[in-house]
Amino acid sequence: NVASVDSQGKVTAIGEGNAIITATTVNGLKTATAVIQVMIPVVPVTGITLNETSGNLKVGETKTITETVVPANATNKNVIWNSSDDTIAKVDNRGEVTAVAPGLATITVTTVAGQLTETYIATVNPTVTISGTTSVGQMLKADTTAPTGATITYQWQRSKADGTFEDIAGATSSTYTLIPADATQFIRVIVTANDSGYSATATSDPTIAITLTAAAIEGVGTTTTVLQLGETTTRTATTIEAGTKTWLSSDATVATINETTGVINALAAGSTTISYISTNGGKNSVHLTVYPEAAVVNPAYTGISTTSGPILPTLTGSNNSATVRTFSIGHFFGITGSFNHNDGSLNITSINPNLINSIEIFYVGNDNNGVVIEKGSVTVIINS
Repeated sequence: NVASVDSQGKVTAIGEGNAIITATTVNGLKTATAVIQVMIPVVPVTGITLNETSGNLKVGETKTITETVVPANATNKNVIWNSSDDTIAKVDNRGEVTAVAPGLATITVTTVAGQLTETYIATVNPTVTISGTTSVGQMLKADTTAPTGATITYQWQRSKADGTFEDIAGATSSTYTLIPADATQFIRVIVTANDSGYSATATSDPTIAITLTAAAIEGVGTTTTVLQLGETTTRTATTIEAGTKTWLSSDATVATINETTGVINALAAGSTTISYISTNGGKNSVHLTVYPEAAVVNPAYTGISTTSGPILPTLTGSNNSATVRTFSIGHFFGITGSFNHNDGSLNITSINPNLINSIEIFYVGNDNNGVVIEKGSVTVIINS
């Protein structure tokens, strides 16, 4: 495998290494040897090239860069790979580059023989995702990662019937509020980041189809906005829905509503539906009940005097369905004592004998829906 020799003693080199050449007389009585060292000539490296010298990668993407060492028969074609910033892009010993974070990194390959180098500039693109509620009237936000200090520009786009996207005029900030034209379409955003020596673009994944969900109606339909005959008979319906709204009541005999201002006037006990339609396409409705007048239930105090101690009122005619009872005092003359607003108990401790000693007490009974079920009043006169 190293060298061969013919009958004339001609040695032919075959491969690198050492070989012993032996000559023996015909009668076999004498021999002579020679040690032959076969050496392969060193072919130096004269250059190195890469299949590409720059490129853009997305975070997490990999790309293998291929080197070519010349000449092809160079004795030592081994190379070493390095990255200028492993936090941006790293490279393994096979030339596979992995993008780690947005920015610039220089990938250098160096020949072991001759220390010749070539470089690949890796530009790792910014990242962008969209957050927010995908309904008309709601705001979307472009969440972007880019090199520190980079200037970022935005362009929001809307899908078209053919599946392509078009720029939305004026939508060039980091946020975008969805409009009726976006309904049923898909939205995406393109961001471009620029810094010293760095310029790269990224496009977000499209959103799901935009829905047209109108804003809720407020000001009516809750326990704090009850409409009741004899109590509060006027409320104003409001909404944060964009556009010009037209208000409607499904039963104007129960309650009317001003189509422009949303002011509701209760007319009769019953139910109706309050709704709006907006010029931006949004619409919504709420069920509204107008409650009847409260039953008259007057509190009564029996046996009260300056010596009786606290006396609780009786509620003649009460149906006992009120879950919240409240008592309050109106005018009082010449009387001192104490009064409990929760149960109406009255304790008179002294009176002015020169006056008509009286105290006016009011009662209101509500249910859990905030409706006044019963109410009344009484004037208590203390003579002694």
